[in-house]
Amino acid sequence: MIWSGDEVAQLNDEHWAEVPEHDGDNRWAHRPRLDWDCVEEARSDPGSAVGRVWAGMQHLARVRASLPHLHASWPAETVAAPDPGVFVVLRRHPVGPMLQLYNVTEQPRTVPAWWVREQGINLDGAVDALNGFPPNLTDDGSVYLSTYQPVWLVRR
Repeated sequence: MIWSGDEVAQLNDEHWAEVPEHDGDNRWAHRPRLDWDCVEEARSDPGSAVGRVWAGMQHLARVRASLPHLHASWPAETVAAPDPGVFVVLRRHPVGPMLQLYNVTEQPRTVPAWWVREQGINLDGAVDALNGFPPNLTDDGSVYLSTYQPVWLVRR
């Protein structure tokens, strides 16, 4: 989920409860007014943290648009991974499955190759759609996930 302002690394509103209409509804912490100076920084300075987040979101949107697996007509299944620190979404599409792996921890994680194959992905012909390269594999063939790393596995 992306909230308004996330695309430019805008922080939460620490003063959300000071608005009487927002009191008691902490969702307003994540809905600050958009900081237009931040937006301008994102557009003008690709080397800044804000600019890198902006560029990353643009890249993510392009990748997403290129994948038929992510069309709204195709359901997403959450699948329990062997490692509880990895969140998994599987999409079964006629062009082939898409396995989305998300390391949601501060430590590197691995996902066994046998388990990935059981989900319909052959690692020999797989690519991480987010970067266009084969996934990083450990010596035993498991998929290596760095800290907080997402990997979107599809067939080439």
